[in-house]
Amino acid sequence: MREKIYCFFAAFLSLLILSCSDDNLRTHNFPNQPNDERSTLPQNITYKMLKDDYDDYGYRTGNSYHYQVNTFTYRGNKIETITCNYLIDGANKNYRIKVIFSYDGNLITKAESYLSDRLLGTTFYSYENNRLKQQILVLSKNNTEFNTKIIYSYHEDGIVSYDKFWFDGEKALTEKALLTIVNGNIIKKVLTRDTGSTIIYDYKYDNEDNPFKNVLGLNLIAFGDLSIGVDPDMLHEDFGISEFGANNIIEKKTTVKYEDQIISINREIFDLEYYNHGFPKKKYINNVELDELLFVY
Repeated sequence: MREKIYCFFAAFLSLLILSCSDDNLRTHNFPNQPNDERSTLPQNITYKMLKDDYDDYGYRTGNSYHYQVNTFTYRGNKIETITCNYLIDGANKNYRIKVIFSYDGNLITKAESYLSDRLLGTTFYSYENNRLKQQILVLSKNNTEFNTKIIYSYHEDGIVSYDKFWFDGEKALTEKALLTIVNGNIIKKVLTRDTGSTIIYDYKYDNEDNPFKNVLGLNLIAFGDLSIGVDPDMLHEDFGISEFGANNIIEKKTTVKYEDQIISINREIFDLEYYNHGFPKKKYINNVELDELLFVY
């Protein structure tokens, strides 16, 4: 999953850190199934990803698996924290990402992102008529200046649009998005950037429940732009929450265009194994185990 705008949602679960080692993954026993569908919440998601290995001189020496374990904690059905230990390529050191969520009633209003206990940034969410209206990311080094602002609009026939404004360190950039939502699932997402490029995502879904179905407030923010890790080196910066829907994605087609000319088309196929009541247990990408997700409830 080279590209994971599998990216946003800024809000989710009381603190348990698991090692990302191969040994821990092999010895973990999965439960047969969660006991109560209404209270089922994912406790951790493990990403098993194939990566290239290099020697001290920069020559490729082969492949190995890289593991990222995202651990969620809750208070009732409200997400409190997400934590993850991960190894940045080229650095012989594990880093810990932690996100702390805040609520107002059942609405997620804030997500604070930390790297090894250092605050990187805070995402604020505001609502209108019980729908997400604005999302602002403030980086800690900028004090009160926003790095990214997203404003959402709602239209007929399940259409949601947003305007995104951000600063890349040198210049201001903008992006417009148009989302088509059917039965709680995003079936099409069109991103148009001021650089002249357009990215079109087409999705297909199964008929089973999404792992995050029971997390309060998540469905109101999950369709947006969700990069709560605030670290571009993190492979799954959104902790596996983005591209959230009522069901699970089984196919994703990405079309990249520049000034109406098609540059590339990429199709990802997702195969899932399920518990008896329908929540996913394992997820495979493109029919091989190069990329694999393991869900524990």
